[in-house]
Amino acid sequence: MAIASTVAATRLGTLLGQGRPANVALTGGFHWAFWVCGAIALLALPVTATLLRRATAPAGLDGAVSAPGHQAQQSGIYR
Repeated sequence: MAIASTVAATRLGTLLGQGRPANVALTGGFHWAFWVCGAIALLALPVTATLLRRATAPAGLDGAVSAPGHQAQQSGIYR
């Protein structure tokens, strides 16, 4: 939100400084803010996907029960 309002205010000031009418300058500022928010959202998608795919095993699995069939494979039943 802070980035969008900064972009909108900066663009508004630039357009007003160029002599544009206030309604055109305000719309231009919001237009740029909208595109910046869209770009941030698109950049956030791969970051989110990467963070969600990371599968780390919790520490302390010394007493964990193995999956069914795992012991049968180790004991030679499936040979």
